[in-house]
Amino acid sequence: MNKKIVIIGAGLTGISISKSLLKNRIPHVLVGPGPNSLPKLGESMNPEGTTELLNFYPEFKNRFYTKKLTIIGVGKNRIHCNFSALGRSPILRSVLKFVSPGLKVPRDMIHIDRAKFDQEVF
Repeated sequence: MNKKIVIIGAGLTGISISKSLLKNRIPHVLVGPGPNSLPKLGESMNPEGTTELLNFYPEFKNRFYTKKLTIIGVGKNRIHCNFSALGRSPILRSVLKFVSPGLKVPRDMIHIDRAKFDQEVF
């Protein structure tokens, strides 16, 4: 029986699975619309997720930026999170290495421009 691999969904996960299969020369079909250029509002990734992406897609490193500050709005209040010191924290680096063994941990916290990244990866 001849079985075919079908990946349903052309989002970040589907595209990443497809890349892994292509790398190993495994034939497959990717089903789903390509990404749009709308910002990914409300979407966030944890530090190890973003770092994993950077390591998995080094050819798109131009879409990753140093993350220095985030401002969160809560009603009329604003919370400022300064990542400059946090990204260099030996504790955080140790946690990231523990959570993802073998991961190449960057010196700074990083942000990914998902709208442009998704378009280029697809």
